[in-house]
Parts: sequence; C-alpha cells; structure tokens
Amino acid sequence: MGTRWSLPNSLGACKTPAALRALGRHASLETVLASLAGELGASDHLIVHDTVEGLSRALADVGPDPVVQLGALGDRVGAALSVQGPGLERPRSYDDLRPDVVLGRLAGDELVLAASLAAIGRRAGFDVDVMLGARHALVAHHGIAAPLVLSLRRESRTIDAGDLDDELRWADPHDVAAALVGRLDARAALLRDVPMRTRAIELALAVPGDRPERRALLASPRGSPALATTSPA
Repeated sequence: MGTRWSLPNSLGACKTPAALRALGRHASLETVLASLAGELGASDHLIVHDTVEGLSRALADVGPDPVVQLGALGDRVGAALSVQGPGLERPRSYDDLRPDVVLGRLAGDELVLAASLAAIGRRAGFDVDVMLGARHALVAHHGIAAPLVLSLRRESRTIDAGDLDDELRWADPHDVAAALVGRLDARAALLRDVPMRTRAIELALAVPGDRPERRALLASPRGSPALATTSPA
C-alpha cells in the first residue's frame, strides 16, 4: 500500500495512503466522495464538502417528519440532478464518476448522484442513506417503514421500491465506497487503463469488510500491481 503508482497525466498524480483513510472505519458519504474526487484529480477535495453544504441549505426549514424530509430532498435538491454517462464527446473521460465534477454539473453516474444526494440530506440532519440493488442506486429514509425511495432516474421522485424488479439493501459508506471503486474499475477496464485498474485495487484494499463489490474486484486477475507501469491503450 505504500507504493505510488503512476496514473495518466489527465488524472493527476496518485495520492499517498493518507488520502485513502477517508475509506476507513469512520467513513461518511461525504468523506468517501471527497476521497474519490481527490483520487480522480480534483485540485481541492474541499469542493465536495463545500458543495454538499451549500446544497443542503435548501433544506434548512424542513421539519422532522421523515416522509416530508424525503420528499423535500427529492423536490428541492434531487429534481435538479440528471443521470448521465460519460457522453460520446468524451468517451475516455471519468468525469461522470468524479464527485467534484458531478456536483458541479448536477449530472453524472447514478451511484455518485445517489451518494451525493444522501450526503446532502445527512448534512441537513436527515437520517437518509443509499440503497443498492443489482440495477439501481436509490436514496431512502431510515425513519420510514414503507418501502419509499427516491429514484434518480425519475427526477428524484418518491416511488415504491416494491415496484422495482430489484433486490435492494441498505448501503453504508463502506458499501458505497466499494461500489464506486467497482464502477471506476469497470470504466478503466473498458478504456484498457491498467494504471487506473491498479489504483482501483489499492482503493479496494482501503475499504474495510468483506463486501461483494470489493471481493469481486480483488479477485480480478487483471488488477495485478505488476502491470502498473503499462500505459493505457
């Protein structure tokens, strides 16, 4: 973990292991997002915290009712978010996975948006978190017994999770971190970006616990550190 692997110039230099501590025992969604932003080249990781804080101000007058809180989070913040991929104009870009870029554009990968929306809600004092499935990344409130979730694909409207053909589970910040690193690795695989895949292995090793996404990534033979000096195609 002490080795510094080189990344493509467009992503900046790799960070030291100190930058990965945000993925450790006391991780929050904000620190996970800020850490990933730093790994992908953000010049100032505080931009994530500042943006989350700024967007959370729209929720300052919302009362304690969980259903009202979830609805306000979707209406006042989530409705402005848009799920988008890397786009044809920049097919080699990681921008839709970079939390700083996604928060700046209010558009990007569904999981990054869901984590960002939940982080904004938590900054406002709402007991919300991400729910993950095989095909969805959603936001839900721990104080609501009914299976109500915010769907980023539906303009962050509140929907019944039972209507989704997916098996959902609560995702803590470590689960989100593992899933985000898995998406980063998948993108790097498509781009044949071996240095970034190697970095994804390092990031996965920083995530504690035996999590499915982490286990799958670490089992991949293509992420060997021995390949770290290979340039992307």
